[in-house]
Amino acid sequence: MIPLGILGGATPRAAGGGGATYATLNPSDKSASITLSGGNLIATGGVNSSGVARSVQAISGKRYFEAVMITINTGVAVVAAGVATSAHSLTASLGYANPNGWAFWGRNTGARHNGATAIARTSASGDVFGFAVDEPNGKLWIRQNGSWIQGDPETDTNPIWSNLSGTLYAAACPWGSGTTSVTVEMRFDPATFSIAAPAGFDPMTA
Repeated sequence: MIPLGILGGATPRAAGGGGATYATLNPSDKSASITLSGGNLIATGGVNSSGVARSVQAISGKRYFEAVMITINTGVAVVAAGVATSAHSLTASLGYANPNGWAFWGRNTGARHNGATAIARTSASGDVFGFAVDEPNGKLWIRQNGSWIQGDPETDTNPIWSNLSGTLYAAACPWGSGTTSVTVEMRFDPATFSIAAPAGFDPMTA
């Protein structure tokens, strides 16, 4: 376990024994307005409407990953992370008004999908979000700085959403505030998680 906050420059790590590596964001499956760095784990957007970057690997089974909102500037909805289907437009805001995405939006929005805010909540630069995805059953839980926003994936209770469908990917959306860029760091390697994945949920491998 590591402290909450920014890991900066994390890179994929070899999984023990089998030689697999943990997922990253996909440089071939992102908006042209997003720049990837830190081993394709850090997504930086332009000043406005930067779009989405998806992971290299689709989510299968029960998976967990984290996202750090490194910079959140002024504005209501300026940066997000969560889950996107293969049908989500790379130039659209992640799930904000789109049926193909489910995300937490900072600074002053919360859990958002297809034009509706499921849970209103604020966030700040450096906040760490964990995403527990039960892909077979279409469920998603989110925790912020170690506390589940709603329900508990270990007891399979009260997910924020239970309508996920399609081919699902982890996604970052450094949308921008209109004046300055924003940055999201994705964490797929359990060695970089702020808190261990919930029981029954595995990390995403590439």
